[in-house]
Amino acid sequence: MIENFNGPIYLILFLILLLGNVYYAYCTLINTKNWLDKYGTHHSAVLITRILGSLISGFVLIGIYILFTGTEGTWAYFATMFIGFVIMAIIGIHFVEVDYPNNYKGKEGFENVVITKEGYIPAIIFAIVNAIIMYGLSDKIYA
Repeated sequence: MIENFNGPIYLILFLILLLGNVYYAYCTLINTKNWLDKYGTHHSAVLITRILGSLISGFVLIGIYILFTGTEGTWAYFATMFIGFVIMAIIGIHFVEVDYPNNYKGKEGFENVVITKEGYIPAIIFAIVNAIIMYGLSDKIYA
């Protein structure tokens, strides 16, 4: 297994990425209502939250498959995740730092909403980890 990831460092980074996705898949699919409550979000958002969790779960399942079968030819998996995390980070930064404070904060319907930097910091970290993995495994994932 370690040789499939060019040594323990890239395996550990892959596991960090995989566990991060497992955490968010669990929060959005199974622990949905508690996760929404954490941010003061109305339970009418359950459906869209679980749709997001379904997408994340797909990455988790493919990640588990890659963990046990190897990384050869898996560039599309890593590239899709990287692009997704970069987009999440950009949108998250814009919403948390610009859009919410200027357009929503204190407005009716947003009184109990909790907006945190969790809207973009994990995405930035996951994008960086993903980029490092793609660089370190380039001999395998593009094969």
